[in-house]
Amino acid sequence: MTIKLFLAQTLGFVSLALGLWASKQTSDSKLLQGNLAASFITAIHFGLLGSLVAMLNQLLNLGRFSLCQSYKHKLLAWIFSAGAMLIGWHFCQYYYEWLAVIASVILSFGLFYANGTALRKLMLIAALVNLCLAIFLNSYSGMLYQLLSSYLLASQIGLLGQFKTLYYRGLQVTYSSY
Repeated sequence: MTIKLFLAQTLGFVSLALGLWASKQTSDSKLLQGNLAASFITAIHFGLLGSLVAMLNQLLNLGRFSLCQSYKHKLLAWIFSAGAMLIGWHFCQYYYEWLAVIASVILSFGLFYANGTALRKLMLIAALVNLCLAIFLNSYSGMLYQLLSSYLLASQIGLLGQFKTLYYRGLQVTYSSY
């Protein structure tokens, strides 16, 4: 393993730790600040790995997470979404790379239109889309991060408790009682 590859992988795991810490936060500001730091490190990680689309998307995330903390202007969601689309049109070479663009658009609207539970729901949807991308790319650290992040976000919005309740009700009552 070369030093460059070792550094890239190390930065990837540092970013994973920061992102998971951010996903555990109940405060919107800590959630956004953690993702801001993770985006910066992830951009370097993808740059070292040679993935231009992923690096540009993370730089876009860096701008989004930075601005949404001070400015909740809805026009910014449209501007960042347009930026993601331009990255896609100019740099996506494979159909699955558009998953990063889709997740980026969802995240743009989540960050500038929502907060609290609604923000976490949109971040969960974006994480699940990014999970699909990680599967297509065979990125094990990406899959791990998106799965764990999705679990943490789903826990915070009470989604996991709803599934357990529905499952237990399904065992206790007949289908027609719903």
